[in-house]
Amino acid sequence: MLKTYDVNYYLFPFEKIQKGTDIILYGFGKIGRQYCQQILESQYCNIVGIVDQNCAKESNIPIPVITPDELELRDNVTVVIAILNANDAREAIDILQKKGFSQSVIVHTNHSIPLKVTSKNGLNATNVESLSKDDAIKIYGEHFFYAWKKINHALRIYTYNGIIFERVGKDNDGGYVMCAMNPHQDERVAYSFGISNDVSWDDDMASRGWNVYMYDHTIDALPFEREEFHYFKQGISDSADNSQELKTLRYLIEQNRHLQKKRMVLKMDVEGAEYGFLLNTDEDILEKFDQIVMECHNLHSKDLENVIVPALEKLSNIFGVVHVHANNYADIIYVDGVPYPDVIEITLLNRSVYDLKESKNVVLPIEIDMPCRPFDDDIILGDWNDRGTE
Repeated sequence: MLKTYDVNYYLFPFEKIQKGTDIILYGFGKIGRQYCQQILESQYCNIVGIVDQNCAKESNIPIPVITPDELELRDNVTVVIAILNANDAREAIDILQKKGFSQSVIVHTNHSIPLKVTSKNGLNATNVESLSKDDAIKIYGEHFFYAWKKINHALRIYTYNGIIFERVGKDNDGGYVMCAMNPHQDERVAYSFGISNDVSWDDDMASRGWNVYMYDHTIDALPFEREEFHYFKQGISDSADNSQELKTLRYLIEQNRHLQKKRMVLKMDVEGAEYGFLLNTDEDILEKFDQIVMECHNLHSKDLENVIVPALEKLSNIFGVVHVHANNYADIIYVDGVPYPDVIEITLLNRSVYDLKESKNVVLPIEIDMPCRPFDDDIILGDWNDRGTE
């Protein structure tokens, strides 16, 4: 049952801190976690450490966490106090000043915004439900499990002799598990759709020698530029037509004079437009790519059969999935213990290039996977190729 909660959302003090500053977060309760999430998502400044008496053993945080006793004076660092209780905040400031931090590098202010949050399962951003099969059918439709059986078949995991996985992009959300790419490839071209404020994948690819053609019609500029970046304020079309803002992949490849190219790489995170894109892109265009990493959204949709399944089946004719990871920002349901995530990240290889064979005993996530939301546990998908979707 949906319930509405009155909550306070704490806004990081952006106005008091210069962009790009190195900061230490002091306190990692509700406020500290909200601050940290805002910084990780915006990349406005750099969190170089977290101080909290009770959180020194946090496992899903890509940032060093220490106790106040372990904190040492550091130059060119601003300390942001993320503590609601006034007495506790004053105590933290006293500790910092005794350790040599001047008042000028200590920031303490709480901007709270009252919000109403509607949720099935309390105040977590991700709804996690455990349902019977009958209840799941009532909520998600009578064809849900039939469609998911087709999804599982289309996204069965394959491997090849000598496969090596590597993480490309930043830790947590924005990074992807990919297969090691051929270092002897002559001209390396990658297409990246859906940028927002995160170019960590593109930056990593550029550092590996790839020219990255980047598309997002929702932003005016990239967070930063480099020679290998080629940015266009356009998006990918989810139809067979071009508009002023949205272009087909064939159109973009022709514009970039890549029509004769092969063995390119494609990254896509376009919030559900991926299915229309797949259905309306000719196979000869898709076949130009060696490897694809993409997010698949809306897997709890009641329209699975009509759009999502046909798109994934078309994709699986050309590519074999080699890795799947569930995005823990999105909802997930468990039916008789089997997980059904709403959003997954998938890595695919071209069947005509790689000698793919179906994997056995694939247990997900793998060691280099990281939870997209860094403060929550990763979603255990288990043996993806043996999910028992009857």
